[in-house]
Amino acid sequence: MRVSGRIVAVLGARICPRCQGSHLYLSRRRSYLEKTFGVLSVHPIRCHECNHRFWKFVRSRKRAAALTSTHLLNPVIAVFGAAMVGFALLISAFPTIGICGFAGSAVGIISELYSGRWRHG
Repeated sequence: MRVSGRIVAVLGARICPRCQGSHLYLSRRRSYLEKTFGVLSVHPIRCHECNHRFWKFVRSRKRAAALTSTHLLNPVIAVFGAAMVGFALLISAFPTIGICGFAGSAVGIISELYSGRWRHG
């Protein structure tokens, strides 16, 4: 089912419960209550063939892929970030060591970001 350029998956039956048609699309939400259901991924669905309107749990494939991604935190960037904080605290007592360590940690983060190992989608 294609809705305004993006593909959505309707969990459960992919057919209209009234006419058994397969041409379904997301219907416009009418009230604030319906908009609230949208936050929970419960959307009104309309059959293109018989105009029947019903509710289904709808999940976007793109959003589901982002939610199931295992790359939530890059440990290398987390370590360099913690080092940057430590070196920033040292700047007042040991300016040369603090600034060099801070700059080195920043270079490490930038290098890790440009390596491409942790890109999403």
